[in-house]
Amino acid sequence: MFKYLLGEPLGPWKIILSQQAMEDLGTENAQSNFESVRRKFSELASGDWAGKKILHRVKWDNSLSYRIPVFKAFYKAQHFILWQIDTAFDERFGKDYQVIKVWAIGNPKNVGI
Repeated sequence: MFKYLLGEPLGPWKIILSQQAMEDLGTENAQSNFESVRRKFSELASGDWAGKKILHRVKWDNSLSYRIPVFKAFYKAQHFILWQIDTAFDERFGKDYQVIKVWAIGNPKNVGI
């Protein structure tokens, strides 16, 4: 089911899922939203984010709102992927590189924002 998310890359940007995002993805799959999420993951992995519903900056209720940018990418009405740009070590090349870290998937009440 998650072959393209966990195996072959969807685009130039690698997507890494948190444990919460993995659980949320299972829930979205059970609700028949997997294909919508996969399409949005492909958009994220492409790196072509201009003009798309991808760069909605999350606002936090504390002073850290703008220190670490976290974004919402909407894949359906009131459903989004909570993500940020992060770094990870690529063992194939022995170097760090930028990745997309997904923290949560779903609607606002599921994500807690």
